[in-house]
Amino acid sequence: MPPALLGSKMLKQIPNAAVAICSGWMQIRGNRRWKAVDAGFAVSDHADWNGLLSAVKASEAEKVYVTHGSQATFSKYLNEIGIPAEELITEYGDEQLGAEEAKEKQSVAL
Repeated sequence: MPPALLGSKMLKQIPNAAVAICSGWMQIRGNRRWKAVDAGFAVSDHADWNGLLSAVKASEAEKVYVTHGSQATFSKYLNEIGIPAEELITEYGDEQLGAEEAKEKQSVAL
């Protein structure tokens, strides 16, 4: 999820959530403690498919919530390879959808 959503109501709705940040900024010493997250991975949030898969596998997360980009495709693939995942619709995803469609999709995903 975008860093702006840290501490948001949406994040608090996920039971036992652990928060990790994937960012190129994690390469800089000290940034791993940024925002008091549970983990930091030195991978750009603009990573390619293989980079994202590597980060997900390295995290050993019990469940992955995919928030933007190709959420449907990536979460479907993760489920197919045995990594529980689901889309988590945010105000930062699916800009192409109309407001009503996005709201309907969000209520289904949560």
